[in-house]
Amino acid sequence: MAAKCTARAFSSTGPFAPRTLCDRGAAGMSLVEVLVALVILAVGMLAVVRVFVPGLAILPGQGSRQLAAQLSSSIVEDMAADPQLRPFAVAHALPVNPLDPSLGYELVHDVAISDAYQWSDQVSTLAGKRLLVAPTLVIGERFTAPAADAAIPTVAHLCKRGPVRPKSGWVYYATPIPQVGNITDPRAQNLPLRWQPTNWDAGAIRFDTVGLGVQQFRACYTYLSGAGTLIDRIGEPVLAMDIRLAVGNCVLGGGVPIVPNSLTIFEEVGGAIGDWNPGPGSSDRSLGVIRVANPAVVAGTVLAVTYETQSHLRQGFETSLTDPRAPNQPLDGFYMPDIQVADATIPALSPKSVKLPLDFVRARPLADDGTYTHIPWPVVAVDGLLGQVLYLDSSDPQAGILSIDYHTGEVRFDDDVVGDILAKAGADPSWMPTADIQWPVRIFYRADGGWATEVHLAPEDFARLVPDVTSATGFSVWPAASPQGIKQFWYTLDPGAPGTLRFFNTGAGGMTDGSGAMVLVDYVYDADPGPGMNLENVTGEPHMIAMDTHSFTVNNAFGPTDPMQGIRAVRGTTLKVRTCWEQDFERHYADVDEPYLAIR
Repeated sequence: MAAKCTARAFSSTGPFAPRTLCDRGAAGMSLVEVLVALVILAVGMLAVVRVFVPGLAILPGQGSRQLAAQLSSSIVEDMAADPQLRPFAVAHALPVNPLDPSLGYELVHDVAISDAYQWSDQVSTLAGKRLLVAPTLVIGERFTAPAADAAIPTVAHLCKRGPVRPKSGWVYYATPIPQVGNITDPRAQNLPLRWQPTNWDAGAIRFDTVGLGVQQFRACYTYLSGAGTLIDRIGEPVLAMDIRLAVGNCVLGGGVPIVPNSLTIFEEVGGAIGDWNPGPGSSDRSLGVIRVANPAVVAGTVLAVTYETQSHLRQGFETSLTDPRAPNQPLDGFYMPDIQVADATIPALSPKSVKLPLDFVRARPLADDGTYTHIPWPVVAVDGLLGQVLYLDSSDPQAGILSIDYHTGEVRFDDDVVGDILAKAGADPSWMPTADIQWPVRIFYRADGGWATEVHLAPEDFARLVPDVTSATGFSVWPAASPQGIKQFWYTLDPGAPGTLRFFNTGAGGMTDGSGAMVLVDYVYDADPGPGMNLENVTGEPHMIAMDTHSFTVNNAFGPTDPMQGIRAVRGTTLKVRTCWEQDFERHYADVDEPYLAIR
């Protein structure tokens, strides 16, 4: 029977008319039903959020990673753009005297190039103190000399890898002084400067004193330490005055045994890197400004500079920066190459502002303890025309920088100071920028977040060491008349496996050279397996130096005793750049490798 609907005792019409009991079934969901639906929806939304939240957390890191990759790529592109002027190598080294880097450096060979980045797994011991391998030495960064002008000391070159550690840089002619068998040989007397070895085991050589003035020379060689380890010395100073007083004779390293034929001597260009700009922390030497005021330097001559980059010495450390061999033990101290370098152009029109690549510029001075990195400003710039130092100081009308937005990284320069510089440069119309030409400037700064950039460039050439029972060191560089140049990066041939090159020697302190790097090999081999001979030349055969064996084998075996066959050259090509930053209490990095960097 159909259900009946009963009405209340009163009746009404209109919008406020009461509903009947029959209307209650069509009124909608109950409270319980609504709550159940909300729970189901929340569970579904939670599942969706769990999918997207990790991605959102990654976004800030991805932005930093992209920026780090861009900073690394810019360095690679700069080095690859002009191979004729690339540095000979960028490697780790320690000053002979920690308090006076002008006395030269010794290379750290227990580091493979693939893991030789800052904060790598390789830790060296220095004077009983654990010290992460560093600092960075740029060896033989080349540039072309402009016409010398003492009246207008223009900028010949700005050291590219950052500000220079005070007293560490020296400029020299890229072509070394020739070695001769006998300085009195008539065939050698047409050379303006020359030297001959007199006793390798005692580090003794002899110069021809004819033509020697007040020059200073820089010697690079491999010697045997008292502990029986081969050590490479880079840039030991040799004074012409001392040579003259000793009637041409010279003793290197206090008389240490030198590996025969490992010595290369360069003539230094006096006064090229000095202290033109007055004031604490503002010298050319610190900021890597090179000028050529020596009229003896011919315009167009290829010069080179070797220098240590300024780093920041940190004591103790962030928890993420611990010794990999003892993960829970913080490092006692390490050098971090965290001074950023930005090459920019200041626009001709106002406002003359430059946006730095990194935001959140650190507002504290670049100086740490006043002895290693001593620049007293948080941001400092060097103009590319006259090398004038620009900084922020409201009390100094010639400071050159009006303001710095430390949050956005925008630096605004003073129009009047820029105008003064351009007016001085206008003494030579060829320098004077027009409205269409912007003004070059190099800016040094640090950014919050532990940003740091490390560069490693494989040596341009490796030299071959061969056993030599007549030498106190037990080795010689082969051949004796090897190509001129720095010979401190070396390899040996495996006597039991013809064609196998090893880039370390267990009898020389277990040192390694360039493991993980790509090299190109030139060699000659006999392509005829029969009794005849068909010599084939191989040029530029690529090989990777293995990390485990520090070696590789060429594709074609050659006769190990035939002087017509064998290795002719081993050339390094690898360029690695790492940019690091810290986020969420962890260290992150972006690497850019250029395995086939164009070589000279």
